[in-house]
Amino acid sequence: MLNKVYTYNFTNLCNSLKIISFNRTSVNQRYNGSFDSRYKLTAKELDNQTGFTYFSERYYDSELSIWLSVDPMAEKRSWVSPYVYCQNNLVGRVDPTGALDTNNDDYIINRSGEITQVDNTGGSSYDVLWEEDYYNGGGRGYDYLGSGNGGIRIDDTEFIPGIREVKSEAVQDRIQGYYSKINGNQAINVCEFLADACSSPEINGVEWSILGTTEGEWAIGTLRKSSKGFMFSRLSEYSDFSKHAYRSHSHGGAFDFSFIVSGPDYQSAKTVRKHNPNAKFSVYMPELTMENYNNVMRGRYYNKGGRLIQYPLMTSEPNSKFKTF
Repeated sequence: MLNKVYTYNFTNLCNSLKIISFNRTSVNQRYNGSFDSRYKLTAKELDNQTGFTYFSERYYDSELSIWLSVDPMAEKRSWVSPYVYCQNNLVGRVDPTGALDTNNDDYIINRSGEITQVDNTGGSSYDVLWEEDYYNGGGRGYDYLGSGNGGIRIDDTEFIPGIREVKSEAVQDRIQGYYSKINGNQAINVCEFLADACSSPEINGVEWSILGTTEGEWAIGTLRKSSKGFMFSRLSEYSDFSKHAYRSHSHGGAFDFSFIVSGPDYQSAKTVRKHNPNAKFSVYMPELTMENYNNVMRGRYYNKGGRLIQYPLMTSEPNSKFKTF
Protein backbone atom coordinates (compact mmCIF):
# COMPACT_ATOMS: atom_id res chain seq x y z
CA MET A 1 0.00 0.00 0.00
CA LEU A 2 1.26 3.44 -0.89
CA ASN A 3 1.72 5.54 2.27
CA LYS A 4 3.77 8.69 1.78
CA VAL A 5 3.77 12.18 3.22
CA TYR A 6 4.36 15.16 0.95
CA THR A 7 5.12 18.52 2.61
CA TYR A 8 5.23 21.80 0.71
CA ASN A 9 7.16 24.56 2.52
CA PHE A 10 6.74 28.20 1.58
CA THR A 11 7.48 31.49 3.32
CA ASN A 12 5.11 31.93 6.28
CA LEU A 13 2.91 29.02 5.29
CA CYS A 14 2.99 25.20 5.11
CA ASN A 15 0.71 22.62 3.64
CA SER A 16 0.94 18.90 4.50
CA LEU A 17 -0.69 16.29 2.31
CA LYS A 18 -0.83 12.60 3.17
CA ILE A 19 -1.87 10.14 0.46
CA ILE A 20 -2.78 6.58 1.41
CA SER A 21 -3.59 4.81 -1.88
CA PHE A 22 -5.39 5.18 -5.21
CA ASN A 23 -4.57 8.94 -5.14
CA ARG A 24 -6.91 9.39 -2.19
CA THR A 25 -6.23 12.40 0.02
CA SER A 26 -6.38 11.12 3.60
CA VAL A 27 -5.03 14.19 5.41
CA ASN A 28 -4.89 17.70 4.01
CA GLN A 29 -3.61 20.14 6.62
CA ARG A 30 -3.53 23.85 5.79
CA TYR A 31 -1.74 26.22 8.15
CA ASN A 32 -2.66 29.21 6.05
CA GLY A 33 -5.98 29.23 4.27
CA SER A 34 -4.51 31.09 1.31
CA PHE A 35 -2.64 28.01 0.07
CA ASP A 36 -4.42 25.33 -1.92
CA SER A 37 -2.64 22.26 -3.35
CA ARG A 38 -4.66 21.39 -6.46
CA TYR A 39 -2.13 18.85 -7.75
CA LYS A 40 -1.94 15.52 -5.94
CA LEU A 41 -0.02 12.27 -6.49
CA THR A 42 -0.87 12.00 -10.20
CA ALA A 43 0.16 15.63 -10.84
CA LYS A 44 -3.34 16.13 -12.25
CA GLU A 45 -5.49 19.12 -11.34
CA LEU A 46 -8.12 18.74 -8.64
CA ASP A 47 -11.41 20.52 -9.31
CA ASN A 48 -12.18 22.06 -5.92
CA GLN A 49 -15.81 22.68 -6.82
CA THR A 50 -16.56 19.02 -7.49
CA GLY A 51 -13.73 17.37 -5.56
CA PHE A 52 -12.81 15.29 -8.62
CA THR A 53 -9.42 15.01 -10.35
CA TYR A 54 -9.39 15.92 -14.02
CA PHE A 55 -7.51 13.76 -16.53
CA SER A 56 -7.65 14.69 -20.19
CA GLU A 57 -10.24 11.99 -21.00
CA ARG A 58 -12.37 11.74 -17.84
CA TYR A 59 -12.70 12.57 -14.14
CA TYR A 60 -11.45 10.47 -11.21
CA ASP A 61 -13.05 10.31 -7.75
CA SER A 62 -10.20 9.85 -5.26
CA GLU A 63 -12.62 9.24 -2.36
CA LEU A 64 -14.27 6.26 -4.05
CA SER A 65 -11.10 5.27 -5.98
CA ILE A 66 -12.96 4.92 -9.28
CA TRP A 67 -13.41 6.74 -12.56
CA LEU A 68 -16.71 8.58 -13.00
CA SER A 69 -17.20 7.39 -16.58
CA VAL A 70 -16.34 4.43 -18.79
CA ASP A 71 -12.84 4.16 -20.25
CA PRO A 72 -13.16 5.48 -23.83
CA MET A 73 -10.93 2.59 -24.91
CA ALA A 74 -12.67 -0.07 -22.81
CA GLU A 75 -13.14 -2.42 -25.78
CA LYS A 76 -9.40 -3.13 -25.73
CA ARG A 77 -9.66 -4.64 -22.25
CA SER A 78 -12.98 -6.41 -21.90
CA TRP A 79 -11.94 -8.53 -18.91
CA VAL A 80 -11.61 -5.64 -16.43
CA SER A 81 -14.10 -3.03 -15.21
CA PRO A 82 -13.84 0.22 -17.21
CA TYR A 83 -14.19 2.17 -13.95
CA VAL A 84 -11.22 0.82 -11.95
CA TYR A 85 -8.02 2.84 -11.72
CA CYS A 86 -4.92 1.15 -13.20
CA GLN A 87 -6.57 -2.29 -12.86
CA ASN A 88 -6.10 -1.91 -9.07
CA ASN A 89 -2.33 -2.10 -9.60
CA LEU A 90 -0.76 1.21 -8.57
CA VAL A 91 2.78 -0.14 -8.43
CA GLY A 92 2.97 -1.65 -11.89
CA ARG A 93 0.71 0.59 -13.99
CA VAL A 94 0.11 4.25 -14.85
CA ASP A 95 -2.78 6.06 -16.50
CA PRO A 96 -1.71 9.54 -17.67
CA THR A 97 -4.87 10.39 -19.62
CA GLY A 98 -7.73 8.28 -18.26
CA ALA A 99 -7.83 6.31 -21.51
CA LEU A 100 -6.21 2.88 -21.07
CA ASP A 101 -3.52 2.46 -18.43
CA THR A 102 -0.12 1.06 -19.41
CA ASN A 103 2.92 -0.49 -17.80
CA ASN A 104 5.53 -0.41 -20.58
CA ASP A 105 7.61 -3.26 -19.21
CA ASP A 106 9.84 -5.95 -20.70
CA TYR A 107 9.42 -9.70 -20.41
CA ILE A 108 10.92 -13.13 -21.10
CA ILE A 109 9.06 -16.19 -22.39
CA ASN A 110 10.07 -19.80 -21.67
CA ARG A 111 9.40 -22.99 -23.64
CA SER A 112 6.16 -23.55 -21.74
CA GLY A 113 4.73 -20.23 -22.86
CA GLU A 114 5.01 -18.60 -19.44
CA ILE A 115 5.86 -14.88 -19.61
CA THR A 116 7.71 -13.12 -16.78
CA GLN A 117 8.43 -9.42 -16.30
CA VAL A 118 12.15 -8.57 -16.17
CA ASP A 119 12.99 -5.00 -17.21
CA ASN A 120 11.82 -1.71 -18.72
CA THR A 121 13.95 -1.18 -21.81
CA GLY A 122 11.18 0.29 -23.95
CA GLY A 123 10.24 3.00 -21.48
CA SER A 124 6.84 4.48 -22.22
CA SER A 125 6.90 3.74 -25.96
CA TYR A 126 6.97 -0.05 -26.37
CA ASP A 127 7.56 -3.41 -24.69
CA VAL A 128 10.28 -5.96 -25.44
CA LEU A 129 9.84 -9.74 -25.23
CA TRP A 130 12.90 -11.99 -25.13
CA GLU A 131 13.36 -15.75 -25.35
CA GLU A 132 14.30 -16.92 -21.85
CA ASP A 133 17.49 -18.81 -22.80
CA TYR A 134 18.70 -15.92 -24.93
CA TYR A 135 18.06 -13.38 -22.18
CA ASN A 136 19.62 -15.50 -19.42
CA GLY A 137 22.69 -15.94 -21.63
CA GLY A 138 23.20 -12.18 -21.69
CA GLY A 139 21.49 -11.46 -25.02
CA ARG A 140 19.64 -8.15 -25.32
CA GLY A 141 19.17 -7.82 -29.08
CA TYR A 142 15.69 -7.13 -30.45
CA ASP A 143 13.94 -5.61 -33.43
CA TYR A 144 10.45 -4.94 -34.74
CA LEU A 145 10.20 -8.28 -36.58
CA GLY A 146 11.90 -10.51 -34.03
CA SER A 147 14.07 -11.88 -36.84
CA GLY A 148 17.70 -12.76 -36.21
CA ASN A 149 17.45 -11.77 -32.57
CA GLY A 150 16.22 -13.36 -29.36
CA GLY A 151 13.89 -10.45 -28.72
CA ILE A 152 11.04 -8.57 -30.37
CA ARG A 153 9.82 -5.02 -29.89
CA ILE A 154 6.04 -4.88 -29.39
CA ASP A 155 4.48 -1.47 -29.87
CA ASP A 156 1.07 -2.52 -28.54
CA THR A 157 1.85 -2.24 -24.82
CA GLU A 158 -1.49 -3.81 -23.90
CA PHE A 159 -0.77 -7.13 -25.58
CA ILE A 160 1.62 -8.82 -23.13
CA PRO A 161 -0.33 -7.86 -19.97
CA GLY A 162 -3.42 -9.17 -21.75
CA ILE A 163 -1.88 -12.49 -22.81
CA ARG A 164 -0.72 -13.08 -19.21
CA GLU A 165 -4.18 -12.35 -17.79
CA VAL A 166 -6.32 -15.24 -16.52
CA LYS A 167 -9.75 -14.94 -18.12
CA SER A 168 -12.64 -17.21 -17.18
CA GLU A 169 -14.06 -17.24 -20.71
CA ALA A 170 -10.76 -18.61 -22.07
CA VAL A 171 -11.05 -22.04 -20.38
CA GLN A 172 -11.32 -24.70 -23.11
CA ASP A 173 -11.77 -28.43 -22.45
CA ARG A 174 -10.96 -27.75 -18.78
CA ILE A 175 -7.66 -26.15 -19.78
CA GLN A 176 -6.90 -22.53 -18.87
CA GLY A 177 -6.48 -20.47 -22.00
CA TYR A 178 -4.80 -17.14 -22.58
CA TYR A 179 -5.53 -14.61 -25.30
CA SER A 180 -5.20 -10.93 -26.05
CA LYS A 181 -6.04 -8.51 -28.83
CA ILE A 182 -3.14 -6.91 -30.68
CA ASN A 183 -2.60 -4.24 -33.31
CA GLY A 184 -2.84 -5.78 -36.76
CA ASN A 185 0.31 -4.19 -38.17
CA GLN A 186 2.48 -6.48 -36.03
CA ALA A 187 0.18 -9.37 -35.13
CA ILE A 188 1.64 -12.07 -37.41
CA ASN A 189 5.25 -11.20 -36.55
CA VAL A 190 4.52 -11.42 -32.84
CA CYS A 191 2.74 -14.77 -33.20
CA GLU A 192 5.71 -16.14 -35.18
CA PHE A 193 8.09 -15.02 -32.46
CA LEU A 194 6.00 -16.65 -29.73
CA ALA A 195 5.87 -19.93 -31.66
CA ASP A 196 9.62 -19.84 -32.32
CA ALA A 197 10.33 -19.15 -28.65
CA CYS A 198 8.27 -22.17 -27.56
CA SER A 199 9.41 -24.67 -30.21
CA SER A 200 12.18 -27.23 -30.08
CA PRO A 201 13.41 -30.15 -32.24
CA GLU A 202 13.67 -32.25 -29.07
CA ILE A 203 10.50 -31.30 -27.16
CA ASN A 204 7.20 -30.58 -28.88
CA GLY A 205 6.48 -26.97 -28.07
CA VAL A 206 3.47 -24.92 -27.06
CA GLU A 207 1.01 -24.09 -29.85
CA TRP A 208 0.00 -20.48 -30.56
CA SER A 209 -3.06 -19.39 -32.53
CA ILE A 210 -3.87 -16.14 -34.31
CA LEU A 211 -7.12 -14.76 -35.70
CA GLY A 212 -7.72 -11.81 -38.00
CA THR A 213 -11.30 -10.66 -38.60
CA THR A 214 -13.01 -8.97 -41.52
CA GLU A 215 -13.38 -5.94 -39.24
CA GLY A 216 -9.61 -5.56 -38.91
CA GLU A 217 -9.34 -6.93 -35.39
CA TRP A 218 -6.52 -9.32 -34.45
CA ALA A 219 -6.02 -11.60 -31.46
CA ILE A 220 -3.44 -14.18 -30.34
CA GLY A 221 -4.13 -17.07 -27.96
CA THR A 222 -2.65 -20.22 -26.45
CA LEU A 223 -3.59 -23.06 -24.13
CA ARG A 224 0.10 -23.47 -23.26
CA LYS A 225 -0.15 -27.05 -24.50
CA SER A 226 1.48 -28.99 -27.31
CA SER A 227 -0.75 -30.52 -29.99
CA LYS A 228 -3.75 -28.47 -28.87
CA GLY A 229 -4.47 -25.03 -30.24
CA PHE A 230 -6.55 -22.18 -28.84
CA MET A 231 -10.01 -22.05 -30.48
CA PHE A 232 -11.21 -18.47 -30.90
CA SER A 233 -14.57 -19.64 -32.19
CA ARG A 234 -15.46 -20.75 -28.65
CA LEU A 235 -15.39 -17.13 -27.50
CA SER A 236 -18.70 -15.34 -27.97
CA GLU A 237 -17.07 -12.30 -29.60
CA TYR A 238 -15.47 -14.51 -32.29
CA SER A 239 -18.23 -17.09 -32.76
CA ASP A 240 -19.37 -15.65 -36.12
CA PHE A 241 -17.41 -17.62 -38.74
CA SER A 242 -18.34 -15.14 -41.46
CA LYS A 243 -16.02 -12.62 -39.78
CA HIS A 244 -13.00 -14.95 -39.73
CA ALA A 245 -10.64 -13.61 -42.42
CA TYR A 246 -7.31 -15.15 -41.36
CA ARG A 247 -6.54 -18.08 -39.07
CA SER A 248 -3.23 -19.72 -38.33
CA HIS A 249 -1.64 -21.75 -35.56
CA SER A 250 1.76 -23.25 -34.87
CA HIS A 251 2.98 -26.83 -34.58
CA GLY A 252 5.69 -27.63 -32.07
CA GLY A 253 8.49 -29.32 -33.97
CA ALA A 254 9.40 -32.64 -32.34
CA PHE A 255 6.70 -34.94 -33.78
CA ASP A 256 5.94 -36.04 -37.34
CA PHE A 257 2.66 -34.16 -37.50
CA SER A 258 4.53 -30.93 -36.77
CA PHE A 259 5.35 -30.83 -40.48
CA ILE A 260 1.96 -31.61 -41.98
CA VAL A 261 -1.49 -30.04 -42.03
CA SER A 262 -3.74 -32.34 -40.03
CA GLY A 263 -7.22 -33.59 -40.85
CA PRO A 264 -8.85 -31.45 -38.13
CA ASP A 265 -7.02 -28.42 -39.57
CA TYR A 266 -8.54 -29.05 -42.99
CA GLN A 267 -11.98 -29.62 -41.45
CA SER A 268 -11.82 -26.30 -39.55
CA ALA A 269 -10.96 -24.47 -42.75
CA LYS A 270 -13.80 -26.18 -44.60
CA THR A 271 -16.30 -25.19 -41.89
CA VAL A 272 -15.26 -21.53 -41.84
CA ARG A 273 -15.19 -21.24 -45.64
CA LYS A 274 -18.86 -22.21 -45.76
CA HIS A 275 -19.47 -18.83 -44.11
CA ASN A 276 -16.56 -16.89 -45.62
CA PRO A 277 -15.15 -18.44 -48.82
CA ASN A 278 -12.25 -15.96 -48.82
CA ALA A 279 -10.92 -16.94 -45.40
CA LYS A 280 -7.19 -17.74 -45.38
CA PHE A 281 -5.68 -20.59 -43.37
CA SER A 282 -2.13 -21.63 -42.62
CA VAL A 283 -0.01 -23.64 -40.19
CA TYR A 284 3.22 -22.16 -38.88
CA MET A 285 5.99 -24.71 -38.40
CA PRO A 286 8.94 -23.20 -36.50
CA GLU A 287 11.23 -26.19 -37.06
CA LEU A 288 10.33 -26.69 -40.72
CA THR A 289 13.22 -27.60 -43.03
CA MET A 290 13.32 -29.39 -46.35
CA GLU A 291 15.05 -32.44 -44.84
CA ASN A 292 12.75 -33.10 -41.91
CA TYR A 293 9.64 -32.38 -43.98
CA ASN A 294 10.68 -34.86 -46.68
CA ASN A 295 11.55 -37.50 -44.08
CA VAL A 296 8.02 -37.26 -42.72
CA MET A 297 6.17 -37.03 -46.04
CA ARG A 298 8.10 -39.62 -48.08
CA GLY A 299 5.75 -42.49 -48.93
CA ARG A 300 2.62 -40.75 -47.62
CA TYR A 301 -0.59 -40.39 -49.65
CA TYR A 302 -3.78 -38.38 -49.46
CA ASN A 303 -7.23 -39.16 -50.84
CA LYS A 304 -8.57 -36.91 -53.57
CA GLY A 305 -11.88 -37.95 -55.06
CA GLY A 306 -11.23 -41.60 -54.32
CA ARG A 307 -7.70 -41.50 -55.75
CA LEU A 308 -4.59 -41.90 -53.62
CA ILE A 309 -2.05 -39.23 -54.47
CA GLN A 310 1.46 -39.09 -53.04
CA TYR A 311 2.41 -35.96 -51.17
CA PRO A 312 5.00 -34.00 -53.18
CA LEU A 313 8.43 -33.63 -51.63
CA MET A 314 10.28 -30.37 -51.31
CA THR A 315 13.08 -29.87 -53.79
CA SER A 316 14.51 -26.66 -52.39
CA GLU A 317 14.65 -24.98 -49.01
CA PRO A 318 11.28 -23.28 -48.39
CA ASN A 319 11.26 -19.51 -48.08
CA SER A 320 8.54 -19.56 -45.46
CA LYS A 321 7.71 -21.67 -42.43
CA PHE A 322 4.03 -21.19 -43.20
CA LYS A 323 2.04 -23.82 -45.08
CA THR A 324 -1.23 -22.45 -46.45
CA PHE A 325 -4.21 -24.71 -47.08
